[in-house]
Amino acid sequence: MSGFNQDSIGVTVPVDSIATGVWSEKTKQSFIATDIVPRNPFLELNEGKIFVADNKRDVINDKPTHALQAAPQVNYSESSVDYRREKYRRSFNINPSNYRKDLPVALGKLKQQQAGARVIGRNLRVLFESIVASKVFNTSNFNNTAASVAWATIATAVPVTDLNTAGNLIKKARSVKPNIVIMGATAYSNFISNANVKASIKNTEDALVKRNRVLDLMRTDSLENLEYLYVADASYNTANVGQAESRSFIWTPTMVFIGYVEQSPNSEEMNTAFALSSELYTDSMGSNSPIKMRSYVNTEHEEGTEVLEGLINFDLPIVDGAYGQLITVT
Repeated sequence: MSGFNQDSIGVTVPVDSIATGVWSEKTKQSFIATDIVPRNPFLELNEGKIFVADNKRDVINDKPTHALQAAPQVNYSESSVDYRREKYRRSFNINPSNYRKDLPVALGKLKQQQAGARVIGRNLRVLFESIVASKVFNTSNFNNTAASVAWATIATAVPVTDLNTAGNLIKKARSVKPNIVIMGATAYSNFISNANVKASIKNTEDALVKRNRVLDLMRTDSLENLEYLYVADASYNTANVGQAESRSFIWTPTMVFIGYVEQSPNSEEMNTAFALSSELYTDSMGSNSPIKMRSYVNTEHEEGTEVLEGLINFDLPIVDGAYGQLITVT
């Protein structure tokens, strides 16, 4: 007989709250995927539709109506985008052989469970980041243009102008100004080193440009409504297990996204570049968690061994590509 012992499967485990901590503000560091788009609580099903108002109906009829005339009828139509959550599970073996020998068995097991929760949480967070990055920094989803002058040419590049050019396209297409900018690691480094950017700053100590100052500098013309600047510099190990570590950025370092993303969804109808539908769980501490944890016994394993498993369930559909633009800066 092999497989799972169904009687030994638990929905939550005592250390599942650690997984919530891995996704918390204090551990955010370079991960931005959980911040760039809020979860839409109205997209509560595992699969469904996001309705998008049809902007093609934005037509003007300026003919006045007389007393005995009927008012011209205003038409309205909606299109929709399908979303479908996918589940991603990762597991960690709680192996008695790895318990600390200087601790009682019960405490040694707890330490292993805690380590497992952290490892699973970290792995799922990196996975979540990579999936979001592949959707946003994707030239198939959003129009992509090259910078007028490569941002690496810091003496003559005009990054704010490039961003405004992209912002103008969004404003013209959807009558809304962008509220978010996401810069890859190289793009951000070149931006803050740019001669024009530095020249616009007065009385700056040691010529360093802080992130909140960068955001303020960009707020011109079509960028006046910018609220959020994110630097996408999280990295991951690209080497196979057993090979020497080799790091690469999760987000393409030479790309920039500028667009409008709804920050306070109030229905399943949205006007936004992309949206997030995800399931939330309640951990053993009563907190909302994006990760569902369980433990179970696999009868193929030695007695005393348990499996700790974490799951996330989400989708990030592109709602309307006209709400976003990409810039390749080199």
